[in-house]
Amino acid sequence: MDEDIIFHSEYGDYFWAGIIIPVILGIVLSLVFKIWIVPLIFVLIIIFIIVASYYIRYTFRSDRLIVECPLTLNEPPVLYDDVTKVVCKRIFTYSLGMSSNSVLIYCGKRLVCISPKNKNEFVHILKEHCPGAVFEIG
Repeated sequence: MDEDIIFHSEYGDYFWAGIIIPVILGIVLSLVFKIWIVPLIFVLIIIFIIVASYYIRYTFRSDRLIVECPLTLNEPPVLYDDVTKVVCKRIFTYSLGMSSNSVLIYCGKRLVCISPKNKNEFVHILKEHCPGAVFEIG
C-alpha cells in the first residue's frame, strides 16, 4: 500500500452524551446560581468536545495502524503482526472514539478499542493487513 488510508471516528452515543450533559448542567447551574460564567464554562467544554472528536482518526500505514486521539497522550501504534484478534461489538467502557459501536483490536497483552466510521470497510482493510488474526464480526 503506497498511500495512507484514514478513517475518522463515528459520532455516536459518547459524542452526544458529551454534548447534552454539559448543556443540561450549564442550564441548571446557571438558573440555580444566576451566574453568567457557568454557561460560558460549559460552552467551552462543548467546543472542546466537538473539536477533539473531529481530530480522532485511525490511519492505515504499510506496517501499522496509527490511532490519533487528542484526549490521550501518544497511543502506541498497532503493529499488524501483533494483532491476534479483532472483535466488533457495542461496548460501554473506555474507547478511543466517540461511539460505543466499537472495534476491539487485541495486540498481545494490549487492547485497543476504537469506533471508526464505515466500520465494515475499516474491518475489511484490517483483515487484509492481519491475515493471521481471528475476526469476530457480530
